[in-house]
Amino acid sequence: MDEFRYAIERMAPRHYMAAPYYERHLTAVATLLVEKDIVTCEELQALVRGVFPLSGPIGPGRLPSPPQSFAIGDKVRVKNEFVPGHVRMPAYIRGKTGVVVGVSPLYPFPDASGHAMQAPMEPTYDVRFRSRDLWPDSCDDALNHVGVFQSYLEKAKRPEASRNVSGFSELPAR
Repeated sequence: MDEFRYAIERMAPRHYMAAPYYERHLTAVATLLVEKDIVTCEELQALVRGVFPLSGPIGPGRLPSPPQSFAIGDKVRVKNEFVPGHVRMPAYIRGKTGVVVGVSPLYPFPDASGHAMQAPMEPTYDVRFRSRDLWPDSCDDALNHVGVFQSYLEKAKRPEASRNVSGFSELPAR
């Protein structure tokens, strides 16, 4: 699935923006078939009697961080990393702090599997963020939950004892 998503992400920007939803899927599938030597580009072009646009080349992937574990209730920080290629970390949570509220089953690390690399399995954590921490001054009080791969997380540093900066208590009842 990650290879497929990454094949769509590698489409030329003009092609991606102009292509309908299923054309993006067709381009991704065709690209993967060519990359895995199942069909050739020439065979595809013969079928359509013209140019068959494929996605760009695969870029470097990355392996996961060393294994670590988090427990429900742990305060975690999402690493503020910007890496090329396929990632499954939403940009709006980078550098933000949240609380682990659940753990999901193991799944292949997408930064590796999307690049056809051997992908170790790792858990995703259901991390709860306060909406105001994600979008200051532009939202109502709410709690947002995001599934975050283990390699994208680190333990949050403890705040100074003299100030309360956690902001992780439940919202007041209305």
